[in-house]
Amino acid sequence: MWGGAGHAGRSADMARRVLIVEHHLHTCMVLYEILLTAGYECLLASDGARGLEVFRRSQPDLIVTGVKMPVMSGVELLQQVRQEDPDAAVIVLTGDRDGKTVRLPEARRV
Repeated sequence: MWGGAGHAGRSADMARRVLIVEHHLHTCMVLYEILLTAGYECLLASDGARGLEVFRRSQPDLIVTGVKMPVMSGVELLQQVRQEDPDAAVIVLTGDRDGKTVRLPEARRV
């Protein structure tokens, strides 16, 4: 389990916050490095339940989450977040090749 925040030389007031929720450490760190380099403040959570806690505490500008995770899936996280904030920006990622993992109207809304 990991967690924390980082920002690339900018004050937290200026940096837009992105919550990365992913249980695969390598995937999480790749997203973290990309977003941090682009100037975003990155908040990390290793599963959906922890992600929901961070979301409630921090109200990030964007959530990037994997689908399949222990404790609470990214789909369950999406449902909970949308109940609390219907306008929350969420990107759901999957490594499944068949594309059948996410079949919720909430997940398709742009």
